Amino acid sequence: MKNLIRAEIRYFIYSKSFLILFILFSLCSSATIYMSYQYSKSSVFTYNDTYQYIVDTGADIEKEKDMQYVVHDNGMIENPLSYDIEQAENALFYIAPKNCITSFGESCTLFLPIIAFLIAIILVSYDEKNKTKKLKVANYGKLKFNFSKQLSGILIILLLLILELIIIKVASHIAYSLLQNDNDISPFNIRNSNMKDSIFQLLYTICSAIVYFELGYCISNIFHCYTFAAILVSIFSFFLPPIFKYDVINIKNTIERNFFDFKGVVDIGVGFPLSLSIAFIEGSAILLCCILLNCLVDKNRSAFS
Repeated sequence: MKNLIRAEIRYFIYSKSFLILFILFSLCSSATIYMSYQYSKSSVFTYNDTYQYIVDTGADIEKEKDMQYVVHDNGMIENPLSYDIEQAENALFYIAPKNCITSFGESCTLFLPIIAFLIAIILVSYDEKNKTKKLKVANYGKLKFNFSKQLSGILIILLLLILELIIIKVASHIAYSLLQNDNDISPFNIRNSNMKDSIFQLLYTICSAIVYFELGYCISNIFHCYTFAAILVSIFSFFLPPIFKYDVINIKNTIERNFFDFKGVVDIGVGFPLSLSIAFIEGSAILLCCILLNCLVDKNRSAFS
C-alpha cells in the first residue's frame, strides 16, 4: 500500500496539481491578509479622524475613551471614539503576526472546503481519466486502493495547511511592518491570542480539512460529478446563507462560531441558534452516512466496468 500512496503523491506533484492548489490557496490566504491590512489602515485612519475632531471641539479625550458607545438602528453612533478604538483593535488583532493562527483558521472556514474538495476530485477522477483504476484494483484490491487514496489526500492537505500557515505568518509580518511604518498604532491595545484557543483553532482547522476531504471524496466517488461538486462547494462556501436551523450551513457556522470570533474581514453571518452538541452530532451523522454510502457503493460497484 505504501507504493500506492507514493504513486498518488507523485502524481499530484508531477501533474502540477499540488503546485496549482498551493498557488490558489496562497492567493486566497494572501488576499485575506491584504484585506485585513486595508481594514486595519482604514480603522486607524477613522480613529485618527475622530480623535482630531474631538480635540478640535475641546472635549475630554480620556473621558470620551472611557465612555460606552451606542449604535442606533439608523447607524448613528454615540461616543464614536470608544467605538473606533474597539474597531481598530479588532482589525489590528488579525494582522498581528502573533495572532496568525486565528487569521489562518478564519480564512480557512471560507477557502478550505474548496481546496479539500478539489484534492478529492483530482484523486478520484485521475485514475478514470488515465484508465489505471482496473490495474490498481487488480493488484492491490478495492480496500487498499480506496484507503490509500484517502490517506494520500489527507497527507497532501496537511502539507498544504503547513505551507499556508507559513505563508500567512510571513504575509502578516510584512503587512504589520508596513502598517507600523505608516501609522501610529501605539494608542491601541492589541490583544494576544490565548494559547489554548490557538491550539483548539489549529486542531479544528486540521480536523475540518479532513472532514471536507472525506465528504468530497465520498461525493465524487459515488456520483462522479466532478465539475458539479466543485461548483456546489464554491457556492456553499461563499454565497449560501443558513436557510433553517438544522441545515448543513448552519451546522458548520455554529461549530465555527465556537472556535472563532469573526471580528475581522471574514464574516459568516449570524445564522440560527443551535447548541454545539447538536451541531456536532448532526455533522458527524452526515459524515458517517456519506462514508457508509461510499463503502456500500464501492462494495457493489465493479471496478472493471
